Amino acid sequence: MNELIDLFKHINPDYERLFKIKAEREAMQWLIDKYTYEKVERMLTALPGILSKPYSPTITKPTELRRKLGALLQFMKKEGNKNNGKITHLPE
Repeated sequence: MNELIDLFKHINPDYERLFKIKAEREAMQWLIDKYTYEKVERMLTALPGILSKPYSPTITKPTELRRKLGALLQFMKKEGNKNNGKITHLPE
């Protein structure tokens, strides 16, 4: 789990603080349990590129990812429709 939280370093300059917060660890564990470690890792690897797009939901920590996952998936669907249906790195 710590390796996944570490991936937030690309979008959150204060990411070290996330390791200590119980709610952030619980949100990350929920994501892992729901989508598997590998899918969450792919999602977090893709997140910096997604967040650079206009109108994407702002996500800088695991609790926001859990809370805004639906908005993120809908945003990527819309982006996929613009890009001939190509959606990558998000859970199914």
